[in-house]
Amino acid sequence: MAEIIRYFGESYRELEPGTRVVAYRNIDVEERIIYAFGRGVYEGEFTPEQEFTKNGSLIEPRPYPRIRLNNGRVLWGYESELMPIDEDIADILCEFDVIVIDADNARRESREISLN
Repeated sequence: MAEIIRYFGESYRELEPGTRVVAYRNIDVEERIIYAFGRGVYEGEFTPEQEFTKNGSLIEPRPYPRIRLNNGRVLWGYESELMPIDEDIADILCEFDVIVIDADNARRESREISLN
């Protein structure tokens, strides 16, 4: 099970823009919990217009996967993992509890870490 989840999280380069995805922070396979930002669309790779930090590190200005969530928010590949939504992964996801994470709160927490 962990190998399947890890594969989907690392295979975004094979995705076509327009693919429906789940954007998530992490998956606890033992507890069967997905900490997810939500569902959306993989838009391709783009260079962010602003400098961002993640876990206290400056992000290199280069192309990253961009995900537009159903609520209109944009997430970048350095902020989340992603996996395509298809029948195989839907069957796997049904076996997990999902805890929804607010992307703006996660960004604030990340920036606070970088300032300390």
